[in-house]
Amino acid sequence: MIVSKNINPDKDLYVIGAHIIDALQSTKGNSIDYFELYHKLRDNIEVSMQLFSLSVSWLFLLGVIDKNGEGHITKCF
Repeated sequence: MIVSKNINPDKDLYVIGAHIIDALQSTKGNSIDYFELYHKLRDNIEVSMQLFSLSVSWLFLLGVIDKNGEGHITKCF
């Protein structure tokens, strides 16, 4: 779920998505490898691979990120 009353707000997709956007803004260049982004995010917050994947998918659906020809995550902002 994007927002849930039953879990810690730090585990909501919009909060993790905000942390992903922060990590993307601090990267050099326009794109980053999927697992490199995950490890960069894990340096700041504790997040499972499943929640990370769901958050990345959510950001993709919103048009905040995209995938380039090399399979890297590209920021669209």
